[in-house]
Amino acid sequence: MTANIDKSLSNSERLSSVLGEASLASTPCRGVCSTTIGDLRCKSCGRHQEEITNWNSFNDVQKKIINLRNAAEGFKIRQVESQETRWRELQKLKNIDNLTIRDAIKRIILVATHQSNMTQQDHKCIDILNKIIISDHKFNDLAIKSLMSDEDYGSVKDKYE
Repeated sequence: MTANIDKSLSNSERLSSVLGEASLASTPCRGVCSTTIGDLRCKSCGRHQEEITNWNSFNDVQKKIINLRNAAEGFKIRQVESQETRWRELQKLKNIDNLTIRDAIKRIILVATHQSNMTQQDHKCIDILNKIIISDHKFNDLAIKSLMSDEDYGSVKDKYE
């Protein structure tokens, strides 16, 4: 994402782009479409064949209505699926016990992306942190508690919770 695009986004849009969250007006496709094997309605996202074919001609409101209808009917649209994953991750961040480095960095990114004025350097730092947390380095799985003395850990925990 370029700095020019980032500056044009609102805080929530910027956060959504960092978290990989999609708008309800974007495609709900999860990459497996059963209409390619003859179904009239996709068993994955719930869109009917004509909705898939005409998707790019629909305005944002029409797309959102289709996605909300399908999600309400129990179809796993991509946007709902990503929200469930994000919700589970956020629940892990509720307390500092067993907080890993990966979780701490995610928390920092979450807080940083709510800042109103982010500079190009801020975006570069966030990109670096995102690369760290998606890597499989064992460093990411270390518990914060293991890096601190009991006294420092207690002090941080008191402030955090």
